[in-house]
Amino acid sequence: ADPNTGVEQHVCKVSVNIYDQRDGRHYECHGEIPAEFYDLFGGRWDVNKGEALAVILVMYAQPKLLQGRRVIHFVDSAVALSHLINGYANKPDSARLVNMFHLALIALDIEWYGEWVPSKANVADLLTRPERGMDELKTVIDEPITNIPFELPPVELPWTSLREWAREMRRRGQ
Repeated sequence: ADPNTGVEQHVCKVSVNIYDQRDGRHYECHGEIPAEFYDLFGGRWDVNKGEALAVILVMYAQPKLLQGRRVIHFVDSAVALSHLINGYANKPDSARLVNMFHLALIALDIEWYGEWVPSKANVADLLTRPERGMDELKTVIDEPITNIPFELPPVELPWTSLREWAREMRRRGQ
């Protein structure tokens, strides 16, 4: 809870791991979603939104790493994976994230394939769970890991305008 207001604070941790077959390197990106992002997406947060937002953030932060590539994405939320595969979510805030995801795929010319994995087998989750952490990740990945800066799109970005989002992703990819 916030010590000043007593209001319960929810923290969404995001973690993504990328293995680049082209250069044989491993990349990771992780951080926390600040509270102002909750308001952009209906004021409530859940794991399904977090799964969609994680991949959007990587495409935003490092578009050149993924642009024009084939991507296999392991997701440990069957609901989130269904939304991403089918391009549909019945809640408006989740639907906006799904649309942003598909527009980013188009803008960056990414061929995407999603696959469900159990949470305990999801290597990305190692960075969001302090009890498992980076030491365990290094035992799984026996290579140096390059940190990708955790860069959120600006809150001022017109999040309700999918056209502006597509333009922003295209601009970042150039």
